[in-house]
Amino acid sequence: MKSTILPLLVAALYCLSGCRTVPEYRGPVPSVEVGEDAATIVFIRPYGPPAAVRGQLILDGQTVGNVFVRRYSTMLVEPGRHQVRYSFPLWVGISAQAVDFECRPREIYYIVYTSTMGVGAVYPGTVVFSVTPEMRFVTKDQAKDYLSDYLQDCTYGRKRKVPVQP
Repeated sequence: MKSTILPLLVAALYCLSGCRTVPEYRGPVPSVEVGEDAATIVFIRPYGPPAAVRGQLILDGQTVGNVFVRRYSTMLVEPGRHQVRYSFPLWVGISAQAVDFECRPREIYYIVYTSTMGVGAVYPGTVVFSVTPEMRFVTKDQAKDYLSDYLQDCTYGRKRKVPVQP
């Protein structure tokens, strides 16, 4: 009994502490209404553990929504510097991932979040698994493969309505 308590205790502490932290975004909060030259960010979560948990999608420090596995989200943003962050509840034990980048007018950016599971440690009678998360940019063609059969979880931003001149 004692031989299984120590690995479980180590695994629980590891899950509660996390691996590394991502710095908090300190820039301006994004506007919900954007101009005609807005950029589009498409966040895609194709597969990987934890498959049964929705992760929180954060744009420039503001929660956009929760994205489940095999789903995507679109965000309209003003051109400029932005941070997209994706994290899970603390009890999941997976560190948050973030990308900071410069958005150009009318460009579309595709970001994919993936995670893989591996064996972290083997103790007598116990195996501890580790999850390695990754966020990366992909091309439009690579994104099409995902988006063709995924559902949309959430959206952010809308274009300003331009008044019609009589």
